[in-house]
This record gives sequence, structure tokens and C-alpha cells, in this order.
Amino acid sequence: YNIPLPYFYFKGNSNETVMWIGGVHADEFAALYSSLKLIKHLLNDSNTLTKNVVFIPLLNIDGLLKGVKKRGYPYRENGNRVDINRSFYAYDILPNYTSENETEFVIALIKEYQPKHWVIPHSALGILDFDGLLDDKAKKWLQDIYEETVNSGGRPIPIKRHGHYAPPNSKINWSIGKLASHLGDIHSLTYEFHGPGDYPRDDDPDRYNIILKRKQLGRFEDSCWLAED
Repeated sequence: YNIPLPYFYFKGNSNETVMWIGGVHADEFAALYSSLKLIKHLLNDSNTLTKNVVFIPLLNIDGLLKGVKKRGYPYRENGNRVDINRSFYAYDILPNYTSENETEFVIALIKEYQPKHWVIPHSALGILDFDGLLDDKAKKWLQDIYEETVNSGGRPIPIKRHGHYAPPNSKINWSIGKLASHLGDIHSLTYEFHGPGDYPRDDDPDRYNIILKRKQLGRFEDSCWLAED
């Protein structure tokens, strides 16, 4: 689909910038819904921001549209059937390499705005997964987020070093978490919303359908409303 990828830039009261990368996997409805809800909030009220915000509401537009058209449910992959979160690379040492359009779009924004805090919403592992620089500032940031996850009455989302994806000794086919780790000075949080029930075992015969439902009905402050809708 020849559709421009939208992003928003909100000016805060400091020189620090946060980047939100929503909809990397379009089939993860909880993450996508939270991204669209948050951008609506920012559009209505961004006057109190401390930091600048670069906001991508939906990165994988093609995967959403193609999946809905073909099977009634978004694809995890983009229109080229590539998982965007496996398409990042060491752009600082591979200047002539070109990846997916969505990947290049994110890298262009990183180069332009130099964000040092990245937030990437996913579902439905139910963890706060930190990939970047784990210093005192990052630990305080993670603790604040952890405490806020229970403010709506839900169970806390634990902090866990789940790890990033990258083939051994490769400079390409990385997750964005691996890119954050590679750059070295990035605080990068993968926010994995809860899903209903427990995560299935590897040998569960209904594993695919359980994971699908967890992605569809991820747990956030409006989870009951979304399930009914």
C-alpha cells in the first residue's frame, strides 16, 4: 500500500526526547489500542510535557490492512511478509545497507531527533522488558512505570530482562531492542501488555489460538471495555 507513514512531534520543556514506536506488530491489539489512545490524549493535551516526544502511532500499516483484507485479522509481518522487529541493523557501521521501508523510517527519525528514551508497546507477555542502557536513571524510570501499572487496580507488570533478538555475529536482522543495545546510550523499554490467562507451554496443542487471544485481549486499563467491544 502506497500510504505515507505518519508520525507526530510534540515539543516539551527540555532538550531530551522520547520516541514511541507503536504498532510494530499490527496483530497485537492491546499495544495498538494503547498507542492510538495515547496519541489522542497527546493531541488534546500536550502542554504539560516535560520531554519532547516523537510518536509513531502505527508503524506496520501494510500488515494491518493486508491481513484484514486477506483473512479478517492483521498480520504480524508487513506487506513484504517481513517481521519489522527482525529487520533492524547496525546502521552506524553499515551505511550502504537498506532494510524495510518501515525500518528506514524509524532510523531516519532516530537520526533526526536523537531520542535517548524509546518505548515500544507489544503484547501479551506481561512484562516490562528493558533492552538498553541499565543505569541508575533507567532503573528509576522502570520503577516508576512498574508502580504506575497498578494505579488502575490491575496486577503489577514485572520488570524482566527478556532479551532481544539478533542472529549470532550478525549486523542485520535485529530487533529494535538489539539496536538500542548496540548504540549503547539508549534507554529502551519494550512494554509487553498482559493477556488473559497464562502464557501457553511450548507443547500446548492449542498454543497458537491461545497466543492469538492474548494478543487480541491484552490487559490494560480499558481491557474489559475492549473485550466487550
